[in-house]
Amino acid sequence: MRNSHIRKKATAFLVAILAYSLIFPAYIFALPQGGQVVAGQADITNPSALAMQINQATQKAIINWQQFSIAAPEAVNFAQPNAAAIALNRVIGVDPSTIYGSLTANGGVWVINPAGILVGSTGVINVNSFLASTLDIADENFLSGNYAFSQRLNESLAAIVNQGTISAASGGSVSLIAPGIVNQGTIVASLGKVNLGAGEQVTLNFQGNELINFAVDKSVLGEVLGPDGQPLEDSILNEGTISAEGGEIVLSAKTAYDAIKSVVNNKGVIEAQTVENENGVIRL
Repeated sequence: MRNSHIRKKATAFLVAILAYSLIFPAYIFALPQGGQVVAGQADITNPSALAMQINQATQKAIINWQQFSIAAPEAVNFAQPNAAAIALNRVIGVDPSTIYGSLTANGGVWVINPAGILVGSTGVINVNSFLASTLDIADENFLSGNYAFSQRLNESLAAIVNQGTISAASGGSVSLIAPGIVNQGTIVASLGKVNLGAGEQVTLNFQGNELINFAVDKSVLGEVLGPDGQPLEDSILNEGTISAEGGEIVLSAKTAYDAIKSVVNNKGVIEAQTVENENGVIRL
């Protein structure tokens, strides 16, 4: 009973933070704070008050942050050894991530935040490949190439909302993984892959910087709240544009929650020559 009360209070707090950030995005958050490298090698510097530079020296690096948000007009850039390099950024604080500024990289950037992730209307992400998730991954699994993501026990189910622009390099990938996903902006991965996966356990398989396959392994069991504090009616909702010219787009969701009206709801634009929608999966 006590744990349930604590979870409800935490959820209310996070919803208030997200709602406030939607109204005052430029004021509530600054550059990422409290970064600590826990695996691999990376240097974090601030060339100016509005910029952060992260120079990654190893093929993989894990950085734990107290907070990972980027206000407009702030910019965060990752300089990595090559396109296949990955920087895993995990938020261990209580704040959701809101990105209204610029995030760039020549390799792969992963943002893990169990409290929720919002790419605002002015947010621009331009990287070789991008992964955002409210599900967590163990350090040892990430380092060994076992990319299994799962919902933390006794934590609220949080969503990913994109209202901005997320672009992968040619042949790269964009993956959004959470119990609930809303795209109201633009996602582009020419000759690459876009994967939106809604569930409580998801597995990805990479070879180099190429995403080979993607599977939702466990259904969502409970209510997922959006940034406005209201329960999501769709496991995955696309009201924006998803484009992967010459590539592949997969929207896949599993839910056991009765209040969900639609597993995959596409009201926007999905650009590809063919569309397959079967058992909660749209495959192009």
